[in-house]
Amino acid sequence: MKRGTLLKRGNSKLKSSSTLKRTGKMLKVKSVDLKYLLDRKAKTEKQWELFKEIFKERGPYSEISGDYLGKEPLSWMFDHLLNKSKYPHLRYEKDNILMVTFEEHELKTNGNPLPKHVEAIEKAREKFLK
Repeated sequence: MKRGTLLKRGNSKLKSSSTLKRTGKMLKVKSVDLKYLLDRKAKTEKQWELFKEIFKERGPYSEISGDYLGKEPLSWMFDHLLNKSKYPHLRYEKDNILMVTFEEHELKTNGNPLPKHVEAIEKAREKFLK
């Protein structure tokens, strides 16, 4: 789809509010790479299937503190030990994902992981990078 293409309201092919700009009764596409959006959607769906599988196998508890996480899986519960931006090939590796509380995830993301988190990261490095 070309830049500046107009779409009628209700078009179900593109729903991303970040790529659409409202102009009156029409929606104007700023810059959309449809292949990118479809690839991203497929990755997200595959990742959610993996998250649900991990949640079912490991139960709703943090692997660091043992705290209860809730009845259903949420994205913050799943921490990629080796970041998927730096190691995209490890995105779907179960052993690269740790179930954690929101606070534990934030501590790791902000560069202050708890000792058990550091230990899990080191084990992942040994398994996947050596």
